[in-house]
Amino acid sequence: MEIYTYKRGNAFDNDINEMVLPMSELEFRLAHREWSRGVLVQNAFTNLSIDEREFVMTGITPQMWNDMIGLDDDGDWV
Repeated sequence: MEIYTYKRGNAFDNDINEMVLPMSELEFRLAHREWSRGVLVQNAFTNLSIDEREFVMTGITPQMWNDMIGLDDDGDWV
């Protein structure tokens, strides 16, 4: 399986984060083009998880969301 490391600024403070995605760079670019043309992200990036699609859209990692809303690594409130 090919992987692509996608880097982008996050929506909170524009710090650069990265995530390894289970697709080639070409597959990513084709899907990103479709999404930027108005296709729903879940329809453009069908092979990505919800967390991976959120990262593509916002640059926010699952850990950043957990920290912001007060969840630990198991999804329990802290």
